[in-house]
Amino acid sequence: MSSHLHYKRTFYRRFYRAEIFEILMRARHCVGAGIACRVARAIARIYTATHPEVVEVVRDNLSLLQTTPTDRKSAVRVFENFSEMLADYFSLYREPPRKATAMCPERQGEQILMDVFRAGKGAILVTAHFGFFELGCALLANLGIPLTILTMSEPTHAMTRWRADFRTHWKADSLTIGTDPFASLEVIRTLRQGRFIAMLVDRPLDQNTLVIETPGGKTSFSLSAALLAHLADCPMIPIAIWKADKVYRMRTHEAIRVTSPAGRKVAIEEGTRKLANCLLQNIIQTPEQWYQFVPARFSAFAAC
Repeated sequence: MSSHLHYKRTFYRRFYRAEIFEILMRARHCVGAGIACRVARAIARIYTATHPEVVEVVRDNLSLLQTTPTDRKSAVRVFENFSEMLADYFSLYREPPRKATAMCPERQGEQILMDVFRAGKGAILVTAHFGFFELGCALLANLGIPLTILTMSEPTHAMTRWRADFRTHWKADSLTIGTDPFASLEVIRTLRQGRFIAMLVDRPLDQNTLVIETPGGKTSFSLSAALLAHLADCPMIPIAIWKADKVYRMRTHEAIRVTSPAGRKVAIEEGTRKLANCLLQNIIQTPEQWYQFVPARFSAFAAC
């Protein structure tokens, strides 16, 4: 299944809209965290009961992370956690970065971010569809690090604008990429201004990928981050933000340089393998916060 096919699901088409997000945001501000959490989990259970095929996709994805099959309950918990994360997301709309930062008291590796920022060459923050990755906008704003989010176009222009406006309140810009052949040039220009770029790599949109071994099979990671880092001569920094004991935690891994005496191709593949291994460490430790709702298992037949 293409990573775009989830856009075609009826539930997605009806509810992944700017006006719905606006309603949910306003509703979230009218109730406490406890009620919001219970409602979010109830909605998730209704969704999983009516979309068994999506639950099966998630169950198979979770099976990539271990050597034994994953049960349905674990897959359902992914949807519950995702809904709860969205409730947190809506609670922060138009709130200052300091409030969002208070939700993440444990921020391992902040010094890595500051050291790279002071070097003045920019960096690519690389993450996965894991935990509350959007919270990173606020955390970097609190550190005074300028951030631009690389994003694909949403199903509607209104939704693209809504999410970009959300990030603007946390002083993060959005750069929409896709079929524009000059998008990579804009990314490199942004990096050379000393800004950080953030992007996701666990849901590749083309064949520019590297197959990565996991405990339960193989999956693909995009080579794009390493390619951009090589072209811009800047480091990549794997980063993850997830929930544990009712608060969020951030882990910043050591910066990765995309260079090799064996040449560009090897450098890009080695860099991608290193960042994938860093991200998979976090995902394997907390699998039920990997919000991968499209098939992630690599199939040699499908790749042909």
